[in-house]
Amino acid sequence: MTTHTDSQNAADFYDFEGALSPESRKVLVKTREFMRDQVAPLVAEHWAEGVFPKELIGRFRESGLVGLPYEGYGDHGPVASHLLTGMMAMEMSRVDASVATFFGVHNGLGPGR
Repeated sequence: MTTHTDSQNAADFYDFEGALSPESRKVLVKTREFMRDQVAPLVAEHWAEGVFPKELIGRFRESGLVGLPYEGYGDHGPVASHLLTGMMAMEMSRVDASVATFFGVHNGLGPGR
């Protein structure tokens, strides 16, 4: 049985995270920490008010997590794998599905070809 630490997702029953390269795992942990530290404190209040936390837009940009599927964007070196971007979406959805959807549309669907 795998023991998960704070830097791992206990809901990853099939250990997909274990299939990521060490560099990709760092990006996933960065995503997890960003969502915990920057997003989680804001979402409940904004959800209750029915507004999107627009202050997160700049924070996402500064995080280096934006543009990972595309060459030359983000703070990631080589283009991120589909597994990594899927795992990032899972981490985001664990905190707030609307923020995960916003990120997915603006980071994947919108700029995709």
